Amino acid sequence: MELLRNICTAYSKWKPLEDYINRIETYRNNDGALVLENSKALIESICRTILEDLGETIASGESIQNLVSTACNKMTCLPNTSDLIRSFVTVAQRLGEFRNNFSVIGHGASIYQIEERKNKITKATTDFMIATVGQLAVFLITVYQDEYPVTISKDVRYEDNVDFNKRFDDENELISIGDYGPYSPSEVLFNIDVDAYKTELSNKTTE
Repeated sequence: MELLRNICTAYSKWKPLEDYINRIETYRNNDGALVLENSKALIESICRTILEDLGETIASGESIQNLVSTACNKMTCLPNTSDLIRSFVTVAQRLGEFRNNFSVIGHGASIYQIEERKNKITKATTDFMIATVGQLAVFLITVYQDEYPVTISKDVRYEDNVDFNKRFDDENELISIGDYGPYSPSEVLFNIDVDAYKTELSNKTTE
């Protein structure tokens, strides 16, 4: 799940997802059931974050397939992709069903059931599940960060916040990347993580 980990590093708001990634990678070779639990929770967390950002109220017990479907449909930068969305929803639905059948956490299974369920999830199944969940997670985050914000962030323009930009630059060191730069810290932040830029802008405005 290296690509997903890199994306979580690039977009700081998603860094808490690394806890799920770490657990998935830790248990991938010896406990498919725990991989399954954390894979499902990972996708649910991404969808709930997107929907909360968009002002959607989501019930605590909402199914994973409904979360994926609602998140994809709310991102209006995804026109004419109904077949793709249906495919993702099917993956989410199967993930939920798989979790219900093999979970060892949800209802405190006996030690015999725990071993039986663990043995039923083969390494090939676990690897396939991780690859599928990883691709779905990368797709959701990448589309939301790189494409959808173009339609929702027009209210924040870098050039409209001259005073904030100057103050932020004065408080932070110039940024160099290899032989390139130096670059303005405020401009770098705006271009690589607009949500973080808006958070800093809001914090400075309310001070």
